[in-house]
Amino acid sequence: MYMQNAHTGVHRQVLGGLHRLWCFLFGSLYYAAKGAWGWAFISFVTANGLFIGLPLWNRSIIKAHYENNGWREIDA
Repeated sequence: MYMQNAHTGVHRQVLGGLHRLWCFLFGSLYYAAKGAWGWAFISFVTANGLFIGLPLWNRSIIKAHYENNGWREIDA
């Protein structure tokens, strides 16, 4: 998934093909690298959403995080 910052016009690939695997393996570190510090804390406290919860909803979590920060999804 590619997103564009509405203010600066910067394009960024925010999710790759293996995003659920990276989320499952690295948990809170994955969310911290994406800048979603609230989700990083939740992932750390709940042991990555009890190992399956957060990786299943990773796409919507990251998409909502970027959209709340002024990004919008674009076609690559």
